[in-house]
Amino acid sequence: MHLIWDQIHNFAPDIDRESDYGQACFQGLEALGRAQEEEGMLAYRQASEAFLNALEASPLRPEALLGISYLLVLLGDEFSAVHYLKAVLELAPNAREAKELFDLLDSSHRLNSLLEDVERLCHSAGIQNPSETEFLSEIESHRLVDQTELLLQLQHNLLVHELNQGQFSRLDQLNSRQRSLETLYDALSAHLTHFLADRNFGTRLQARLDILAFDLESLQNLENLFDAMRVLQKEVQALFRELTRQIIQLRMKKSLALDQCQNYHRQLQDEIAKLEVRLEAFPVSLRRQVESASGWSHLHQQSRQLEELIQSTQASAV
Repeated sequence: MHLIWDQIHNFAPDIDRESDYGQACFQGLEALGRAQEEEGMLAYRQASEAFLNALEASPLRPEALLGISYLLVLLGDEFSAVHYLKAVLELAPNAREAKELFDLLDSSHRLNSLLEDVERLCHSAGIQNPSETEFLSEIESHRLVDQTELLLQLQHNLLVHELNQGQFSRLDQLNSRQRSLETLYDALSAHLTHFLADRNFGTRLQARLDILAFDLESLQNLENLFDAMRVLQKEVQALFRELTRQIIQLRMKKSLALDQCQNYHRQLQDEIAKLEVRLEAFPVSLRRQVESASGWSHLHQQSRQLEELIQSTQASAV
């Protein structure tokens, strides 16, 4: 446990262990240490809760994300760990420990199949021969199901946190998260059919898989918003280009273009009002991104400039 703490502390020596964030991180690492020593699900749950608390306290610090990565590896979900290691390296590009673990897992996953994903899940649950899950002992079965439930609950809680924090501001971030969850869902659905059919375990696992399917649907809806965002950006930019053309025309032709520009300005205000309604449908984080990427403020500025130019042209014509 102390080794893991030292690794995390190496690239963030300014972490305050007395802060809410530092305390939560350290509690998570202590729980990981106990989990490895005792092989107990309770310690893994405590680690999960602690790291989630750390993320709530400070979403943009890399230490908790690295802790989450370690936890996912220990729970057998290395594909998702790769996603969070990418996030760590975005926040702390020189984090040697995170880079080494990322390279190791990334190389491994280029060779692994979905079955091997489930085999790692079994191995991390203490099952030595996972190829035939229907022949597991009762203790092994309970351990695997408990661990799978915990992993799925952790994934759901992480996603809820990420969506609430508006952390998917880029499409590549969203797609990376989608791929990690899709891989997990496909692996579990395909290779834990024995447990899903079991009357003791099936209901528990299926309920968690249903939540995961709902989470994937939420991410798909968010991806659809990204598509809508690109469409809206293009429309705003097209309006801006036409608005600029109208301003140039009015400056050159003055009164000859006045009526045309007045009609255009009224139509423009209607178009902007419609775009504002569509913009309000986006989450705040994406709305800001649309406004920034599309030149929304420049469109309003140019619209005011056209209005002022129309007024000055009218005044000079009197």
